[in-house]
Amino acid sequence: MKKKKEEKDTRKLRIILDILIILIGFVFLYFGIRDAKVYISNIKKSDAEVFHKEYSYVSVKECVYEYISLKDANKLLKENSVILIGNSEDPYTQVLVKPLNDIYKNKKIYYLKSSMLDSNKKEFDSFKKVLGVKEFNTPTIIITKGNKHVILLKEDIYDSEFDGAPIEYFNNENKEKLKELVTN
Repeated sequence: MKKKKEEKDTRKLRIILDILIILIGFVFLYFGIRDAKVYISNIKKSDAEVFHKEYSYVSVKECVYEYISLKDANKLLKENSVILIGNSEDPYTQVLVKPLNDIYKNKKIYYLKSSMLDSNKKEFDSFKKVLGVKEFNTPTIIITKGNKHVILLKEDIYDSEFDGAPIEYFNNENKEKLKELVTN
């Protein structure tokens, strides 16, 4: 009698566990399918479309930005290139992308998300070593000509005495200063 009761309790417990596992499986399946749909929809979009979604100041038609990985950035340090390290949540990067896009309207700007810097420690250490930099902030512009690298950190791009909102910074005078800074 006692054995039958134990078997019955074990069977109930087994059924409850099976139902719980099936429910958890459905939850993972649902979120996995949803994430896959987002990933696939982003694959179909061009860099310009994705960039415009993050930085609405730059139109899809005029966008000169191309997303790169940290590995790509290391390779680009050996070529003539312009790399912007940015974060779409940073207001200073948000307002910088449009004037920079206008300055380089006939040249590609390679965009490296700041979140990618931590993606591969070996690649990041190599990147910092080649540039001779210990830390990066956003935005950072790296201009490479041959083996010469010009690194413009946020404090080089923006006047520290400016006390307005970032959106107000790039008037005509400051756009010209930026142009001189990145083209010399």
